[in-house]
Amino acid sequence: MLETRFGSAQLYETIFHNTRESILITDGQGKILLANKIFLAQLKLQEQEVTGKKLKEFVSPTHKIPSSFEQIWASLRSKKSWQGDLCIRGKENLSPLHVCIKPLAAPDPISRTLYLFSARDISLATDTVDRSLAYFDQLTALPNRFLFKKKLEHALEQGKRFQFNIGLLYINLDNFKYINKSYGYRAGDELLMQVSRRLETSARKADILGYFGGDEFVVALVNISLPRLAATIANRFLVKISLPFLVQQEKFNLGASIGISVFPSDGSDYETLVNSAETAMHSLKDQPEPENSYRFFQQEMNFDSSIRLRLESDLRKALDKEEFELFFQPIVNLKSQRISGLEALLRWRHPQRGLVAPNQFIPIAEELGLIIPIGKWAMQSACRQAYAWQLMGIDPLEISVNLSQIQFRDKDLLGKIKAIITETGIDPSLLQIEITESSISEGVQAAVAVLNGLKDLGVKIAIDDFGTGTSSLGTLKNLPVDTLKLDKSFIRSLPESSNDQAIVQAILSLGKIMDLKVIAEGIETREQLEFLQGTKCDAYQGFYFSHPLPGKEIAELLQNEILK
Repeated sequence: MLETRFGSAQLYETIFHNTRESILITDGQGKILLANKIFLAQLKLQEQEVTGKKLKEFVSPTHKIPSSFEQIWASLRSKKSWQGDLCIRGKENLSPLHVCIKPLAAPDPISRTLYLFSARDISLATDTVDRSLAYFDQLTALPNRFLFKKKLEHALEQGKRFQFNIGLLYINLDNFKYINKSYGYRAGDELLMQVSRRLETSARKADILGYFGGDEFVVALVNISLPRLAATIANRFLVKISLPFLVQQEKFNLGASIGISVFPSDGSDYETLVNSAETAMHSLKDQPEPENSYRFFQQEMNFDSSIRLRLESDLRKALDKEEFELFFQPIVNLKSQRISGLEALLRWRHPQRGLVAPNQFIPIAEELGLIIPIGKWAMQSACRQAYAWQLMGIDPLEISVNLSQIQFRDKDLLGKIKAIITETGIDPSLLQIEITESSISEGVQAAVAVLNGLKDLGVKIAIDDFGTGTSSLGTLKNLPVDTLKLDKSFIRSLPESSNDQAIVQAILSLGKIMDLKVIAEGIETREQLEFLQGTKCDAYQGFYFSHPLPGKEIAELLQNEILK
């Protein structure tokens, strides 16, 4: 016995079991001969589950701690000792440890070599490197339950302050437990690492990912415009997880069940939101065929999500089926009360549903990446229509076309617009591109470069919904823009609201100082128009003059203006 070689049994018991460090004794091949109580307690294992097994069965390489058993033993043979960080797999979790392995002095020359493995827990250490081990799961490199809670609680505070939705996806892997049991922990660990990477590549930049242990992941969808968008993102994760995984030269297939809860309707705090999503997940797992699907906590949302999926499917085909069309809303000169321009607005005429509202399909198109080809079609069609009106004898009018944030970040944007100008024959000075403040704020330098490129093409630039974003005056003064479009939220309460009067006057003054044209959006009453007529505003648009109209009706409206 080991204790007879190094002293009395009592001394062995005192030193070996009562030290604060985890200790193992292994032979020269890494087989565990003895393990102290601290090691067994930390890993929640019994002595018989450890002794006689190879150390390599418990060493789990991760993205942050890549050491492997083979690397350790190679170092021991060459340097006679090894020191570093390891993740040791226990019954329920991974424990990050700082490990030192040294050979034990043999009492006589013929004794076999033994190694002393001593380790300290670094999950609660205080230095920066070790703190990351406490907050991030060492296998998946995702935030653990503690850090995810902190991040989500912060997002919930922001959601309450700025009134946006947050979706929570509680993801449980199907078939993982069987694979983990049949092929061993190493195959299971590799699968979990691959799943985490797929989730990361599928998530949006603002989303918060986490790993709760076992086969459960969580994703917080921060600031989704509509609660049902959580279904689209959940479906994206399901598709990614359903693709085959290659582990140890074998292909494995996983599925997933996803429970969905939404802030604020399903809960306003961390515990309620997570519990709601977990409840939805378990209710899905209890179904006869639960694999690879999702379920909302609220039953009516499940109905909405099925409609959403049908819309997604139809939207993918809508461009080829020529179901899109453009409506145009007049922009009216405030002094002359004549039409000075038109804003092109995209509409989808669904074969069964009729006209689908833009706020129902534009966010879906953006989520699916379809907004790039659809937006290109919209710009081509607007420019062709403008040129066709000129051929009809209608005076040339400025045509405004909206760009989404996704289109604005398209690396080939300038090339596409240049090609459209050449193809349609439109005078580029008659084309105005509308972007939002948020498109600029995500990367000012890159945005300025794109805007300068647009100016080089000869087109005009307008900032849409001005006053609702986060652009500073310092940013605005460096932007090569021509027009500010005053957001309708400031117009709605005019002339009654003195606060909105002050804001409108301030923005109009800013526009004049910077030599920018200012257009007021959302004019719906005579009183609103009369207030603007007493200001420095240049033009307006809204239902008071005209709703958005199809191209044929706009042509009639423009021809009637000629006769005035």
